[in-house]
Amino acid sequence: MRFFNLTLLAFFLLVLLFLPTVWAGDKDFYLDEAKVYYEIDPDGLVSVVNEITYRFSGSFSRAWLDIPTGEYEILDAQVSEVAEGKAQPYTRVENPRGRPPGTYTFTRDAKRYTITWFYRAENETKTFRIEYKIYRGIKVYDDVADFHWKVWGGEWERGLPKLWLEVLLPSRIQDPNEVNYWLHPSIKGEISISKDHQKVIAYGEDIPAKQWVEVRIVFPRYYLQKDLDPERVILLKESGRDKILQRAEPQSQGEEEEELSALEVFVGWTGLLSGLSLLGVGIGYLWMVTRRHRDPEIEGVFCEEQPPEDIPPAWVEMLIKKSSSISPDAVVASILELAEKGYLKIQEEEVKSKGLFGRWSRDRSDFKIILTDKPEDPDLSRDTKFLLDWLKSQGKEFYLSDIGREELKDLKDTLEPMAAEAVYEGKKWIDREGELIIGKTVKLWLLIGAISILLGILLASLGLFVGGVMLLFIGPPALINAGIAALFKSKARRYSHQGKVLALRRRAYGDYLAQLFLEPRIPDYPSDYWWRAVKYGLVLGRSREALVAGGRGHFYLEDICFSPLSPGKDPLSILDSFSSAFRASVDSAYTSPSSDSFDVGGDGGGRGGGGAD
Repeated sequence: MRFFNLTLLAFFLLVLLFLPTVWAGDKDFYLDEAKVYYEIDPDGLVSVVNEITYRFSGSFSRAWLDIPTGEYEILDAQVSEVAEGKAQPYTRVENPRGRPPGTYTFTRDAKRYTITWFYRAENETKTFRIEYKIYRGIKVYDDVADFHWKVWGGEWERGLPKLWLEVLLPSRIQDPNEVNYWLHPSIKGEISISKDHQKVIAYGEDIPAKQWVEVRIVFPRYYLQKDLDPERVILLKESGRDKILQRAEPQSQGEEEEELSALEVFVGWTGLLSGLSLLGVGIGYLWMVTRRHRDPEIEGVFCEEQPPEDIPPAWVEMLIKKSSSISPDAVVASILELAEKGYLKIQEEEVKSKGLFGRWSRDRSDFKIILTDKPEDPDLSRDTKFLLDWLKSQGKEFYLSDIGREELKDLKDTLEPMAAEAVYEGKKWIDREGELIIGKTVKLWLLIGAISILLGILLASLGLFVGGVMLLFIGPPALINAGIAALFKSKARRYSHQGKVLALRRRAYGDYLAQLFLEPRIPDYPSDYWWRAVKYGLVLGRSREALVAGGRGHFYLEDICFSPLSPGKDPLSILDSFSSAFRASVDSAYTSPSSDSFDVGGDGGGRGGGGAD
């Protein structure tokens, strides 16, 4: 008993000893309130002051605010810390080392503006003031001006207890009926005109995490000055008030419920069971087709330490993924392959770019592709030869940023069928018979679904209720079968025996690169080994591991084809910069801008979210 008591006492002493350490390791932050002030100038420029109060538990040194990009432009960002009613301005810096307190950065990429500020906080409450100006934040019609903006973004990981909003209009409100305003979505709060008729004010409470809040204010055009600069507002030569009100005002819904007769209940259940049966038939047939076209069984465990044979990277990616398309990484790997073979060189340079209003901005890094005079090897694959000819068509020397988005899209769209023809038809590594069968099945289900729905609507309109409803119950399951079959279409692709072996070997090599990355000692491989490892690592998803392991093995990309800005520069950062630049250009060519639609909600300009750590 005495031993038990001593043991229990020792346990509690250990808990008391380590409990403060555990508590000290916990950290979190909360939001107390946010105050957002907008001032619309007569020329349409919008000035924003945003005060956010954080409550920190633990040690923090950084916070940020994200604003998605749009038709508007965010400029003149400033950050300050508010204490006892006084604001202490922070200093803007570029590429800070560490997190120097009292400083902030303002950056922009293709998707968002980001304001990041640095401070020191530990178990305390701080209020930060973030200011910026919005150019082209207001749409100006012939009759009204429309300010539609998110005052609170939907990417915050913390809820907001209190939100206060003020929008100062460019002129005093003469008639409240000529100004329309909304606060969306429906939250606990209210929006109204201030007593002095100068502002629209609003407040909200208990806004949950991931919930955006937006304001929309429509006021007369004559509140703004007569001549407006299109650099400051979006000018639309049409009337806008009626169109905006039609979208914004909720439509009343008042459908009366009708009692179902015994016949209607019978028809409903019969149609439902018929539809479910049809759905079961479709899924069963899909299972039979995919089972029949399974991959061959390959016994044994594959261990592969050597890169793939001289197979184009695009082929390897298609083989591994059973895909008929290629990623931008596969195109990058193909370009690197041409560099390895001596057809081109890649040189990193600092170039100047123009910023807003044509002013020269600071230097940025770009990649110059330089074609050599090496004769073409007749053994080059068709897609690789096309890529080389396409690069030659861009000129003897050119920058990666000079290539148009549509040109890159056309390049990728042309390379894909060439590579697919080699993998599927030439080498016959993958059989597409099952995919073709399911493709025909998709068309059949779509036809059945469309005919059933059209005939059902027709019969119901003619008064043949029973037949119409039965057909309407058959149509949706047929369309669902078509959708499910379309999802499994690529799953019916079947490896040949040789294709399955090659795919397993390629995956095994990818696993080897991942393991090699963790090894304390790197084998003494020659430079051409690491070059092939990097090249195929791109399409195997192991380029980072190959580059890091190669760097530890004293491999540098400049030994083969790269001329970096700084000799001996980290190969991971070089290839990452080159791949990211190319990938961003290709992705942007496939991205179309979204359209404005007020009734869906969340489409107004404004910020996405923020955080702290």
